[in-house]
Amino acid sequence: MKKKQIITLCISMSIIAILVLLFINFRLVEMDGPAMNSTIKDGQLMLTKMNVSEKNLKLYDIIILKPFGEDDMYYCKRIYGLPGDTIQIKKGKIYVNNKKIDDPYKNIDDNTYAQLGLQANTKKITLKNNEYFVLGDNRGNSHDSSSPDFGPIKSSTIKGKVIHVFK
Repeated sequence: MKKKQIITLCISMSIIAILVLLFINFRLVEMDGPAMNSTIKDGQLMLTKMNVSEKNLKLYDIIILKPFGEDDMYYCKRIYGLPGDTIQIKKGKIYVNNKKIDDPYKNIDDNTYAQLGLQANTKKITLKNNEYFVLGDNRGNSHDSSSPDFGPIKSSTIKGKVIHVFK
């Protein structure tokens, strides 16, 4: 083989390898439902990094998860509590480690939150080493960690981290 052919072959193989890695590590996921309104609307596409390391997750990250097993549908939620944190919701306000945190993403006011009978108050929960507390931005229509039948999620249920939302 000539030098030019070898270079072309190497470039082609590199491009194929990059595309395979991108396909394995990234997915387009379509939002299904109103749980993240108004941040992410039903039908919007999200670029998601799959198999994300726990050390790369932080407060307010949006994640994709399967909280009830592999046969279940994907859920999209925002992280409000990290492993080891103590979480409590009082009158619709979120406290992490006994400090009220900013909640710029929710799209419902505190009075409506309480009137709808949502989890405006929860007992104090200390997350285990492999647990996260997640909420949907649309608190009026989100099944999330504030619900007793949902609760904190295990790290093993996290399938990816949203890195871009296509408008």
